[in-house]
Amino acid sequence: MNARLLIVLSLGATLAGFALRPDVRSTDVIDPQLLRANNERWQSLPEVEREALRERFRRFRSLPPGEQEALDQRSATLRRLRARLSQRQGHEPTAEEAALELSRVVKDMQQRIQDAGGSAATTADLLAQLDNRTRRCIEAFFDNLGRRQRLSQPELARLRSQSLPEQLRDALLLFKAEQINLYAEGARPDEADALLPLSPLDVAAFTERQRPVRGYFGKLGRWVPLTDGDRKFLADADNALEFKERLRELKSPQLRELFIAQGLAAERVEALLSGPVNELEREADEVLATAAGTEVPTPH
Repeated sequence: MNARLLIVLSLGATLAGFALRPDVRSTDVIDPQLLRANNERWQSLPEVEREALRERFRRFRSLPPGEQEALDQRSATLRRLRARLSQRQGHEPTAEEAALELSRVVKDMQQRIQDAGGSAATTADLLAQLDNRTRRCIEAFFDNLGRRQRLSQPELARLRSQSLPEQLRDALLLFKAEQINLYAEGARPDEADALLPLSPLDVAAFTERQRPVRGYFGKLGRWVPLTDGDRKFLADADNALEFKERLRELKSPQLRELFIAQGLAAERVEALLSGPVNELEREADEVLATAAGTEVPTPH
């Protein structure tokens, strides 16, 4: 899943309610203070309100799994939006401030869709565009996993039979697993373990923040490391996408030499060098797995 696919998925998550909730966590990582506060709040409610909440939860549990997932993700979206706004403003946002922020996000996404040649004149148009793009991105990601034999055909069939919210949940969980696996190469075990409780979008944000230090993740980061001169050259990149493009441009001669030495066809090498960085890292992990005992080349 490349950066552009992730942007589309995160856009869909932000507005349409398809933001991925964190993994289900074991009880040992639940904040005891939060648990205690929630329990105290529950105990303070009148019985009639508790019964109303129980009935609402029973109705939720009676919904099809896809609808349950969509509602969970919508709730997570609003929590994520409020948390971002709270961090930016330095205080808990009011309902009016949260509504203004959501309106700003909608307008920003409409502009992005229009800049990409799509039509998003109304909210309905925007939702339709996000649905279509999200479906295409997920399908491309599943196809990629199938080609690499990371998933069996029965598992792919099961994923494709799910509703869109369920597909997005599982696609981002699979993406998270790949990101942590790549990041773990060259990181301390406790650093990689610290990513496990995070949501996939938070894992992606964290690993992108580490790129200026690490450069490439996975085995490729060990074979084609960043030098101090490289970091200085890349320091003024405006954003993560520009950093990746400049990194690839800087390291292309070394990457080309490395892949050809490992037996990749020149046509495949050029396709990797012009494609998504995440795909480059995945391919390198497979190619270099059999070259683990070979001397790491000196950067030119």
